[in-house]
Amino acid sequence: MLYYHTERMLAMKTVQKKWIPLLALSVCAAFVLGVFTGCGAKNNPNNPPSTTDPAAEGGVTVRLFQPEAEKASLWEELAADYKTLTGVTISVVTPAEEDALTRLKDALKLEKDAPALFLFSNPREYKAWEEHAIDLTETQVFSHLLDPNLALVGGGKPIAVPLGVEAFGIVANKAVLEKYFALDGDKRESGLTEIGQVNDEKKLAQLVKDLHKNREELGIDAVFAAPTLKADESAVWTQHLLSLPLSYEFRRENTDITGGKLDEIKFTYGDQLKAFSDLVVSHASAESDALEARAHLDAVKEFAAGKTAMLLGTTELWGYLNTTADAKVTKEELVFLPAYMGFAEEGKNQGLGVEVLQYAAINAKSEEAEILAAGEFLSWLTSSEKGTDFLANKLNLLAPYDTVKADYLPNNPLSADAFAWLKNKDVTNLVSWVSLSPGEEFREDAVRSGMNAYAKGESTWEKLKEDVVSGWKEFRAKIDETF
Repeated sequence: MLYYHTERMLAMKTVQKKWIPLLALSVCAAFVLGVFTGCGAKNNPNNPPSTTDPAAEGGVTVRLFQPEAEKASLWEELAADYKTLTGVTISVVTPAEEDALTRLKDALKLEKDAPALFLFSNPREYKAWEEHAIDLTETQVFSHLLDPNLALVGGGKPIAVPLGVEAFGIVANKAVLEKYFALDGDKRESGLTEIGQVNDEKKLAQLVKDLHKNREELGIDAVFAAPTLKADESAVWTQHLLSLPLSYEFRRENTDITGGKLDEIKFTYGDQLKAFSDLVVSHASAESDALEARAHLDAVKEFAAGKTAMLLGTTELWGYLNTTADAKVTKEELVFLPAYMGFAEEGKNQGLGVEVLQYAAINAKSEEAEILAAGEFLSWLTSSEKGTDFLANKLNLLAPYDTVKADYLPNNPLSADAFAWLKNKDVTNLVSWVSLSPGEEFREDAVRSGMNAYAKGESTWEKLKEDVVSGWKEFRAKIDETF
């Protein structure tokens, strides 16, 4: 089965931009009984490759580099199933976990047996393999992304696509919100009557204030479960919240995240982060000067027990909420809201923050038959029931494609909610910078300590902004040296 325009596939190996008609004719003739089933055709990606596919009969082997040792056996099981289905061999290559980047670079240098398909999680590694990545523009897998901005772009072209994402925002207790919407009108200064009306920072702020004012009647102690600023546990502040204004800045400035422009930031929307942070802290379950003494699980337990209406975090929170002792909040009562910050140009169109957990890229230096087979496997993986079930239930990944059916999402109510946000074409889901950041030292020294000092009243927000800008530049320079 052919998932690519033949013209594009023939250009992939040399990454040429121009099509040579003579080559097209010769390859179509040569492979009419071989790799290709037709020239210029794209079959339905929802159907699995045929068991009589000529590529399968040709004995094609796709070498797949995947970096996670603990998941090697899962990939090998899937490869066995795929071979039974298509006859195509997926040879899984897994490095020692601590040496994944070096092993990938070494593997790509091989004249033979180099991986045709490789997976990675850190876009900062782009410089290590940029010459090996094909342009995925005309592939089926790219065309079915729910948001094309989720692809990793290098040189203006999509050169890697996500196998899984997680989302970040406000996890809210729907039961508490519905109880609020049922209050007498004079108790609802916001005028809101349903969750769907909460669609910008002003309405969110008024909702929070109303919830706080009516907290006794609503049966909660506070609106937000206070997020910790404890060392090594402050990802809500230092990664996810900070990522939203920076991601929006990158979007507005059209920043190439694989290029040098990412080495410096302006923190243009830092004041929007301040307004949101102030809203959270002033309506939270702990005083601002006590945030450093809290643990991440303190907030989770408060929300799970129904003591607060809102909790900041990602889709992975369900793993904690689902296992917390004495939890009262059920999965039916969870709803995801964006962390609205009032980016002026967005208006009511801000969606969730989205972080890519794992990317896939195809090796431009592989043989054409391997490139084609790698593309078919990638399309099958993100569209077939077997493939999407593997991503969701074996790897616990939310695959952001319109080919994924609702029955083949991770068993997580927050993932299902995030998928709905990703499908909403009327909002802009901000692709997180988390994996592009200058690292843990930056988050601790430039962000957490500054936010903690601001929360305690020991420093100003302006000083925090200056430290974030200068710290980003300093620590990015150190990171870049690595690659």
